[in-house]
Amino acid sequence: MTSCLRKRDEERMTKIVEEMVNNLKKAAEEVKDEAVEVEVVKKVEVVKEEDLKVAEKEKIKEKNEVNVEVEKAVTEEQQVVEDEKKIESLVEEKNEILEIASDAGDKGLNKTKDCENGSWSSLAQREEEKVVGPYVG
Repeated sequence: MTSCLRKRDEERMTKIVEEMVNNLKKAAEEVKDEAVEVEVVKKVEVVKEEDLKVAEKEKIKEKNEVNVEVEKAVTEEQQVVEDEKKIESLVEEKNEILEIASDAGDKGLNKTKDCENGSWSSLAQREEEKVVGPYVG
């Protein structure tokens, strides 16, 4: 009878040990699955962070490119404005020179016309009187 009891106890113990081993295996698989899920989540987060960093770098590059283009456009616009100012100043100088030349030409024509008509200006008359001298009569 003791051997029967012993045998029965061993069988119980074997069953209990097998159940414990199965439970431990299940628990280990669950922990392993959770660990894998955590790793996957971490990897996804790392990938997302890397994607964000890449996206930020691309945005920065785009902004820099836009800034360079804007600076070029501003520089070109400033150059155009400067060229226009130079052209305007040259046109003004030309107009002034033409006015001066026109005025000088008009004055020269007026003196010639006065001389042709026989009428002298008061300055010309004074000069003539100095040369001839006062009239004694």
